[in-house]
Order: sequence, then structure tokens, then C-alpha cells
Amino acid sequence: MPPESDSPAHISTDPRGTGVSDSGSIRQVRQRPSAKPTVLYSHYGYITIGNLHRIPHEDANYLEAQGCLHIPTRPALDDFVEQYFTHMHVLLPLLNEGDFWDMYLQHADSASLDKISLLMFQAMLFSSCSVSG
Repeated sequence: MPPESDSPAHISTDPRGTGVSDSGSIRQVRQRPSAKPTVLYSHYGYITIGNLHRIPHEDANYLEAQGCLHIPTRPALDDFVEQYFTHMHVLLPLLNEGDFWDMYLQHADSASLDKISLLMFQAMLFSSCSVSG
């Protein structure tokens, strides 16, 4: 008999927090860590949304509730950004890497007060997902 998989596709959860696998055995479902792995985009001063004020507040609340306005916390974010510049930026350089690092590391002596759009930043993070580990 093949080993039982821990993937969510093989587990159905019930309100008590136990899982029942396809084979009928009961086991504990993995619990999510209590620490939030993301923060609201505005936590990072260099990320901006230019037109958020133009949409109805109900839509903005919905986007926030769905996590669309969230960014990973710094340890994971550092890995994603590093992987982006190591693997993706070399293939399709969409922005100036030096200016980005000055902005990202928030160097006070940086002449650039540029910000990056949330959409562009999320695209960078998404593109690096296949190589981040």
C-alpha cells in the first residue's frame, strides 16, 4: 500500500480540527502558526497605491480582507527580493536595481525618493516564487 499523503487534497476537516483521510484514518490537521506572515503594504514606506482612494471603501475593505494589500514580513520578503534579482531580473530588467536597493533598504543618503507600486512589487514577488525556497 502506498504511503499516505499529507497534502490538503487528501484531508477533509471537521469543526473539531481533526482530519479524515481518504483511507478513513483520523489524524491531526496541521495548525497554522499564530504569527502573521504578512503585513499591510503601508508598513513599508516605499510601496504605494496611486488610486486606492478612487474605489469605494467597501471594495478596499474587501481587497484588504482577501490579503490583496498584504506583503510578506521582512525575513521572507528579503528572500523573495534576493531571488528576484538573482534569477528573474537578469532575464527581464524592468527597473534599476541600484535605485531599488536604495529604496528597499531605505538609505537616508539616497537621492531617490521613489516609491514602487504595489502591483509592480507583487509581480516581482510572484515571479520569484518558483525559485524561492
